[in-house]
Amino acid sequence: MAAPPAMRGKAIGELPLGERLGRSWLLALGMFPVDADDIMLAEVGPGYRFKETSRMLSMRSWVHERTVRDTPGGCEVHDRLVFSLRGPPAWLPGGGSAMAAVVKWLFRHRHRRLARWARNARRTESPASPDNSKYFNE
Repeated sequence: MAAPPAMRGKAIGELPLGERLGRSWLLALGMFPVDADDIMLAEVGPGYRFKETSRMLSMRSWVHERTVRDTPGGCEVHDRLVFSLRGPPAWLPGGGSAMAAVVKWLFRHRHRRLARWARNARRTESPASPDNSKYFNE
């Protein structure tokens, strides 16, 4: 998934709420577009939390709420998703279950990447380094 240009290099608190931020392409194998997400940030905070309400080519609605809480030795990321399909996945028997399995796989992949990023950031961070975790760089 690639962040829209309007989001790149910005802290989440610098992004407007309730406005379309741009189109993000979901890329299979990092190069083949398979879906697009018209991202809109609905809420931010309190703490490390956001709620995104968007539309995708394959989904009539997509609501993604992420919370991050501190834990001893790290943090815990929790994602809550609600979506409504459109097009063939909505009409075909089993389409909803198949899409739910794809979304589950996608978020497991995202969580592995996020954990790897956090491990690397911890190794390279010095006390004077800025907190880059709040920036969208992908």
